[in-house]
Amino acid sequence: MKQWMKSYGFILISMISLNQAIAANLTEQRLQFQTIYEAIQAKDDARYQTLLKNLQDYPITQYLEYLWLSDHLNNHTDIQNFLTHYADSPIAPRLRRAWLNQLIKENDWQRFIQAYTPQNNILLQCQYLSAVLRQQGKLSTTLITEAQNLWVVGKSQPSVCDPIFKYLNEQKQLSTALRWQRIRNAAAAGNLKLAISVAKTLDKEAQRWVNYWAKMHETPNDTLASVDYPDTPIVREIIVHGIKQLARTNAEAAYQHWQTLQTQYQFTPDDRDTVIYTLALRASWQESSQAINYLLQVDKSSIDEVLRQVALQTSLALQDWASLLKLAPLYATTDGKDWQYWQARALEQQGETAQAKAIYQILAQEREYYGFLSADRLQQPYQFNDEALNVTANDLATLQKNNNILNARELYYVGMEEFARLEWRIAIDNLSTEQLKVATALANEWNWYYETIVTAAKAKAFNALTLRFPTPYYDVVTRYAAEQNLNPAWVYAIIRQESAFNQQARSSANALGLMQLLPATAQEQAKRLGVTLNNQADIYQPELNVQLGTGYLQHLLNKLDNNLILVTASYNAGLSRARKWTEKYGCLPPDIWIELIPFKETRSYVENIMSYTPIFEWRLLGNDKLSPMPLQAINKIGGC
Repeated sequence: MKQWMKSYGFILISMISLNQAIAANLTEQRLQFQTIYEAIQAKDDARYQTLLKNLQDYPITQYLEYLWLSDHLNNHTDIQNFLTHYADSPIAPRLRRAWLNQLIKENDWQRFIQAYTPQNNILLQCQYLSAVLRQQGKLSTTLITEAQNLWVVGKSQPSVCDPIFKYLNEQKQLSTALRWQRIRNAAAAGNLKLAISVAKTLDKEAQRWVNYWAKMHETPNDTLASVDYPDTPIVREIIVHGIKQLARTNAEAAYQHWQTLQTQYQFTPDDRDTVIYTLALRASWQESSQAINYLLQVDKSSIDEVLRQVALQTSLALQDWASLLKLAPLYATTDGKDWQYWQARALEQQGETAQAKAIYQILAQEREYYGFLSADRLQQPYQFNDEALNVTANDLATLQKNNNILNARELYYVGMEEFARLEWRIAIDNLSTEQLKVATALANEWNWYYETIVTAAKAKAFNALTLRFPTPYYDVVTRYAAEQNLNPAWVYAIIRQESAFNQQARSSANALGLMQLLPATAQEQAKRLGVTLNNQADIYQPELNVQLGTGYLQHLLNKLDNNLILVTASYNAGLSRARKWTEKYGCLPPDIWIELIPFKETRSYVENIMSYTPIFEWRLLGNDKLSPMPLQAINKIGGC
C-alpha cells in the first residue's frame, strides 16, 4: 500500500512538473511570438525568417506568416503555399483578397484566374469575369449566369463590369424578361433614369410605359389624378408605384387616390397589402390624424417589427389608450413583451385595474426592461433568477483541445484579439448548447469578457448573471464614479452596452475603448479635467477611458437637468437629438418618452441601460433591496 502511495505521489509530482513545464514553454513561445511580430513591424525580414524557424510548434505561428505575407504580396509562391496549407484558417480569405488586388495591380491575369475563389466584392467579381473573357474569349454558362446577376440590379455597376455586360448584350444573353426585371429593380430603387436607359433597348411600347412610370415617379399626385389607361398588369404596377411614391410626402392624399382607383382597377391582394402597409407606415411617420385608421386596415400577415413599433408609438404619442387596445389584437404577439406591457398600461388607464395587474404580474417575473417596469407598477422587487453554469474542470480541459479554441486562447494572450475572435467564432459555431456553456465559462476564466457575454447569449445561458454581467475594473469604475457622484452600476451598464468590456473596441464612427469615446469628445473632456491626453492611443487605456467617460457623463448631467434617461439617450444619439426629443415629447411619462425615441438603436440602448443598471446594482450590492429603474420625469425647457 505504501509502495503504491509512493508511486502515486511520484506520478502526481511528475504531472505537476509536466504542467509547469508546459506552462513555462507556452510563456516562452508567447514571448518569442511578440519578438517576431516586432521584427515584422520593423520590416526586418532577415530577423523574421531566422526567428520563425524556432517557433514552428506554436499553434498560431501561421498568423505571423500571414502578417509577413500581407506586407509581401508579390511573394506569389509563398502565398499560394500558405493558402493551400491553411485553407480552413479564418485569415486565408483575407490574404486571398489582398493577393487578388495585388495581382490586379500587376496585370497578372493568368495567376489572378488561378487564385480566384468566389468573392462577395463586386469589383473582384467583375475583374474575374473580365479576366476570363480576355484570356478565353468567352464565358461558360455558369459564368454567364453570374454576369447576368450582376447586371440585373437596380443601380449602375462599376465601370470594370462594362466589358462583361457588353459581352452579354453581344451574345444575346440579356433577354426581354431580364431587361424588364432590371427596369423593375431600378424603379423600386427610385432610379428611373436607369430604367429609362434600359428601356431604350426594348420596343417603342415598352419605352412608352417606362416613360409613364418615370412621370408617375416624378409627379405622382397629378399623374394619379389623370390615370385613364385600361386595366392591365403594367398599369396597376405603375399605379401602385405612384401611390407609394406620393405616400412618402402625403399619405392622406395617396389614400384618397387609392380609394378612387380601387373602384377602377382589379388590384391583387398583394397590391393591396403593399399599399396599405406603406400608407400606414408613412401616415404614422407624418403624424397624420388618419394613421390609426390606416394601421387598423393592414393585413396581419404584412405586419413586421417596424410597423409593430410604429403602431405602438403612434397611439402612445397621443396617449390614445382606446386606440392602442383596438390595435393590440392585430399587432401584439405572444412573445412581444412591449405590447403586453402597453396593453396593461392602457387597461390601467381605462380603469381595468384587475386585468392590468394580471399582465404586470406575469411580466414582473422576467428580468428585462418591461419586466422591471411591470414590477415597478406593482411595487414589487425585481426577479433576477440567477443560475450558475454547471461546468467541471474536465469540461474546460476537454474543450481546450479544440484547435480553434486553442488558437483563440493564444491569440488573445498575445494581444491579437481581432484574430482571436475569428478563431473563437469558428469554434463556437460548431458547438452544442452544452459545449457553448463550457465555452462561456472558459472565456470567463481567461477574463475575456466580451466573448463571455456573446457566447452566453448563443448558449441561451441568460440566467448566468455572474458571467453575463461581470464587474472588471472594479477599483477604476467605483473610484471615478464616486469622483463624479455617479451610480457605479449605471457606469457599468453603459460600459457593457458600449463595448461589452472590450478595452480595444473601436466603432465604425471611431469611438474608442471601454466607454466608446470619440477622440474629439475625449480631448474636450481631458481639458475640462486637466488630464493629459498625448494621442489617440491613450484613449484605449482603461483607467483614462473611464475617467474621461465618467467626466463626460457628469458634463451631460449638468446640461440635462441631472436626468439619467436624457443623458443615456444623449450618450448614444448626441446632445442635440436628446434635447429635440425632450421638446417634442417632454412632460409625457418617462416610459412613454423612451418608447417614442425614433431611432431603434437609441431606444434599445436606453432600455438596455435602464434594465442593466439594477442588475449591476444587484451584482455590486449582493441583494435585491434595490432602487427602481432610474426613470425620472422629463420636462420641457420652461417646465410642463
